[in-house]
Amino acid sequence: MENGKEDYIFTGSRIGEPKWLGNEHVFFTSYCGSSCQGIYLVDVFNKETEQGVLSYMTSGDDEPVYTYFQDWFGHEFKLNGWVEEIRSETVDNKTYLIFNMRDDEQKSIGQKKFLFTGKALKE
Repeated sequence: MENGKEDYIFTGSRIGEPKWLGNEHVFFTSYCGSSCQGIYLVDVFNKETEQGVLSYMTSGDDEPVYTYFQDWFGHEFKLNGWVEEIRSETVDNKTYLIFNMRDDEQKSIGQKKFLFTGKALKE
């Protein structure tokens, strides 16, 4: 904003709305299939891009639905339910990536928060 110039940091198709994650990164989702989403992390200064994946899983039995999340740093997490919304929040200079979760009947089942350090996500 200092020079009044707009710079592109990423171009692509079928992407979600970019959202800030702290002051140096943005994230957004992208389509990758009927039961998955890519989730990109972009450093707004050097334009380095990392990709994670959200896979929405169901078993044929009476097991609850879940989301498999492979983050930008190669870590894997199993989240109860499906992701309804992804957002971020900064509290006391700590930045969090937050997944609002729902069950297969569209009912909210809470949220899953990760602390974003710039180099890792911590449960």
